[in-house]
Amino acid sequence: MKPVVILTGLVDLGLGVLLVMLSGMILHGVNHTGPLDGAWLLVPAMVLCLAAPPAAWLFWQRLGPPGALLLVATPLVLAFLGLAVGG
Repeated sequence: MKPVVILTGLVDLGLGVLLVMLSGMILHGVNHTGPLDGAWLLVPAMVLCLAAPPAAWLFWQRLGPPGALLLVATPLVLAFLGLAVGG
């Protein structure tokens, strides 16, 4: 279970870095025309992606391995749901 949590945490961090890299385009819009639709979701998504892996490791003993996996997989599940609904 621990390798799955580690790999999921690395994917979370990668998604968080991708969101940080795209934040300029999302918040300022293309050619600085203003924020794009859905820009209000960017900051909570970045915080969730970057905070979930450390939180899972901090709460590993209290939540147990299934709870830590659920915590670390939450950003990915929400990203897939957002793509399925909005994309």
